[in-house]
Amino acid sequence: MSKGKTRKGQTVEEFEVQKALYAKGPVIQTSESLLERDFSAIYTKLDRMTLKAAAERAYYIGDYQRSLDLLNTKEARTKFGGKEAAELEYIRLAAQDKLSTSKSN
Repeated sequence: MSKGKTRKGQTVEEFEVQKALYAKGPVIQTSESLLERDFSAIYTKLDRMTLKAAAERAYYIGDYQRSLDLLNTKEARTKFGGKEAAELEYIRLAAQDKLSTSKSN
């Protein structure tokens, strides 16, 4: 008989974090809610993807400085790797280019 997969246990701390998130309820998204979030602490992949989406949103609506501010945070510089880091660097360079173009006009 083959041994089935066993579920990995959850620490008390992980449970408390999950319980606190459940107690807060779902996050209600608006067109500006991404830009209003606090990105001072990034713990999960969801947090990283939300930061990336906020930077993309700011760039899309033409708020290049806000996009740069989000991408120049310590969290954006250290928590991303590989393809994600390359995508953020592309957005960062494009926002810098747009800002320098708008300042020279």
